Order: sequence, then C-alpha cells, then structure tokens
Amino acid sequence: MSRILLLVLATAIVMRAPINALGPVAQDVIETLGIGYSAYGFVAALPIFLFGLASPVVSRLLRHFSGERLFLAGLLLLILGAWGRGAHDAILFTAGTVVMGFGITQLNVLMPAVIKTGFGGRWPAMMSAYAALIGVSGAAGVALSTPLALATGDYSMSLRIWSFAALPALMLLFTLRGGFVPPEAAPAPEEKRPAFSPWLVATLVVLTGLQAALNSTMSLWLPAAFTARGLSSSEAGTLVTILLLASIAGSFAVPMLTKLFPRFTPRVLTTSAVFAGLFLLPDVLPPLLTVLAAGFAQGIFVAESFAMPAKKTEGFERLVSLSGRVQCGGYLLAGVGPFLTGAVVDALSIETVPTMLALFALLWGLFAVLAERAR
Repeated sequence: MSRILLLVLATAIVMRAPINALGPVAQDVIETLGIGYSAYGFVAALPIFLFGLASPVVSRLLRHFSGERLFLAGLLLLILGAWGRGAHDAILFTAGTVVMGFGITQLNVLMPAVIKTGFGGRWPAMMSAYAALIGVSGAAGVALSTPLALATGDYSMSLRIWSFAALPALMLLFTLRGGFVPPEAAPAPEEKRPAFSPWLVATLVVLTGLQAALNSTMSLWLPAAFTARGLSSSEAGTLVTILLLASIAGSFAVPMLTKLFPRFTPRVLTTSAVFAGLFLLPDVLPPLLTVLAAGFAQGIFVAESFAMPAKKTEGFERLVSLSGRVQCGGYLLAGVGPFLTGAVVDALSIETVPTMLALFALLWGLFAVLAERAR
C-alpha cells in the first residue's frame, strides 16, 4: 500500500508541470525555433487536445496489455517527450510534445482506476489528494521554469527537468512486483457486464468539461478582467496565482467537508452558488478574499469531478473504460470554454468574464447533481 501511495504521489507531481513549464519561456522557444505565434499556439495546445482525442485509445490498449505495462509506457513516453521538448529543433520539439502528451493521457486515464483499486475504502481521500497534487504540479511547472532558464541561460532545462523528475515514479513502479491491480478488481473473461448508460456518460462528460473549462478560462481570461477593473498586470497575475494555489487547499479539504456535510446535493450546489456569487457581486469582498474563496471552491470542483467516475463503477478495466470516454468528451468540451468566453468578450466587453465564470460554475453544480443521480 505504501509503495502504491508513493507511486501515485510521485506520478501526480509530474502530470501537469511539463505542460505548464512552457508558458514562461514561450518567447525564447519562439525565437529559438523560428516559428510564429500561431504555430507555437498550436503546438502548445497539443497535449490538451491529446487528452481528449487519445483517451479512448487507452481502454482499448488495456485489452492487450496490463495496467502496469500501460502505466510504465505512460511514464516512459512522458520522460522521452519532455526531453525532446528541450531540443532546439522545431520537429523534435513538436514530436516531443506529442509523445509527452500521449504519455500523460495514458496516466490521466489510468490514475483514477489505480487509486480506486489500490486504496480500497480510502480511495475518496486519496482522490482528493491526487486532485490537489495535480494543482501543485501545474504551479510548480510555472514557478520553476523561469528560474531554471535564467540559471542555465537556455530554456532547455526548464522543459527537460521534468524528465528527471519522473524517474522516482519509474523506479517505484519497478518495485511493485505484485502490481497495483488486485485480481478481484478485474472481472472474469466470460463475465458480461452491462454497458454504461448514455445518460451517465453524457453527464460525466459535461461535468468534466465544465470543470476544465472553468480552470482554463480563469487562467486565460481572468487576469485581463482584473486589469480592466483597474488593477495592474502584476496585481492581476498575483491574484490569479493565489486563486490557483487556494484550489489546492480546496481539493485537500473535500474529505473533511464530506464528513461535515454528507449530503452531496446541498454541498455541491452551495459551493457552486458561492463561487458564482463571488464573481457576480465582485465588490462584496476585497479582491484577495474573493480569489481565496473562489480558488477554494475551484479545488472542490476538481476533486469532486475526478472522483465522480470512480463512484459509478467497479473494477479496474471498467473504470479505465469509463474514464477514457469521459475524458475524451470532457477535454474536447473544455476547449469550448475559452473560445466561447472570447466570443462573448468580442461581442460585449472584457467585463463579462466574471459572469461567464459564474455561469460555468452554476452549470457545474447542476451537472454534478445529475451525474450523482445518473445510473
């Protein structure tokens, strides 16, 4: 159990950092590779697109390979891809991005099943910790990127450092001689299991998409919205950073909140309503308290969204199958959020961003309830 715990922790910490590390050194990458902003934007977004497009492939691969082998392949692809992204060649940079993106996609799909089957009745608390570590990983990628580039005089180490950071997870995986999939977690080959209902899959897809759209829209649009309200660029960036850090605490707090407020529907509807109210009535609290409370609520959204597919099925293979379908549709849907917000901003003004975030949060609360009740 302890080795599986260490494996989950060591893997989670490298599942977003390699992606986020690119942003702070974007200009250096563009100038070194000699590519335009549009080409850079396309390549930078490739991992997210792969999260959606390649997720169903993982469940199909599980028919031919064990979960441990697919997990190993995911780590190896992440390591090789992150190293390739440090190259000063546009083709190698792009190839590394694709390889890394597919590796993280495999880990994305497998991790909920690893947690559910590996931690027994303690899996909800572990799922919350995993969601929080995803936030830590994303923040670490941004925080370390510029210092590493300045220290080495080049962006390569900012991106390649995550190849080395993934080695502990790789070594831990080799120590799990018995694997992490209990024999009872997989049904017998002849056992027929009912298919997932379309309604269940649809509600989970929308729930996942709304959570990811909230996160990306806050990162991409909220700084500009704060600036439009009279804050400086540095102040706006600081507030958004604090919001993202507060989301880590929100994810960790879900097990405690579940004990204090065991009824799911009132808990999630209250969380989404509070988040929405903070942005619909932005002057009620000082900006710092607003982002702290909103970030805490966003962390709850992430943890509850990650845990929902695991609540709905048993067995490693079935959970991987459901997770693959949900992440496929969810991440593709998530890409609509920033584009839709951009269209609304073009039609109206940047001041509509808080309203869009409030709308996403209220819809998330609605679909969380629908997903909880779906069968």
